[in-house]
Amino acid sequence: MDWKKFFIAFVAAFGFLFLFGFLWYGMLMHGAHQEVPTLLRTKPDFPWLILGHIVMAFFFTMLCARFVPAGGAGGCAKLGILVALIYAGADKFMKRFILAFIAAYIFMFCWGWFLNGVLLKDVYAETPNLWRSQSEMLNLFHWIIIGQALLIFAFVAIYASGFAGGGVMAGIRLGILLEIAAIGMRLAIYAVQPFPGKLIIYGSISGLTEMIIVGAIYKPAAARTS
Repeated sequence: MDWKKFFIAFVAAFGFLFLFGFLWYGMLMHGAHQEVPTLLRTKPDFPWLILGHIVMAFFFTMLCARFVPAGGAGGCAKLGILVALIYAGADKFMKRFILAFIAAYIFMFCWGWFLNGVLLKDVYAETPNLWRSQSEMLNLFHWIIIGQALLIFAFVAIYASGFAGGGVMAGIRLGILLEIAAIGMRLAIYAVQPFPGKLIIYGSISGLTEMIIVGAIYKPAAARTS
């Protein structure tokens, strides 16, 4: 790997993410944030905000360097779009793809219910002002289903479109890289929203476990011999 090129790309990615975040969240969405003052800190915790952006920039740079070695705006942009689908919420719709999607979705749904609805229930109860009421959550439950479906769809699409050749370990590595990005986002969110620190820690540990298992689900096709 050309570390000099990697470092330059990392610095550029960090600068763009930080500037875009400032313009988008600090200026364009300032009015929207003022509508929910109880969900945000009175002042951002900048060390955590910067650390979160550093982690995200490192993840994106490493992902492009690892999976788009030829470089180029096109390949990295395509990868970025697929990753964006994951955090909002495909190339080969084969039987394996569909089965992997279904299996990964069932696992993520059950894991999410067990983690958030059972294990971390008391932690969430410490900050009731940050969450919707149970009745509101039930009325908006379809958004949870759609969000998880988008996440799994994008993950399996990324793997199937170019990384499946590396087998299960490639899927696990991809899952770890994607969770690194999620950890960066949690750190940045922690800087502006008063989440309990242990919720960030537990969420990151469980997310890493979840993405490793999801990454191991897809089974690439066996290589054909002539």
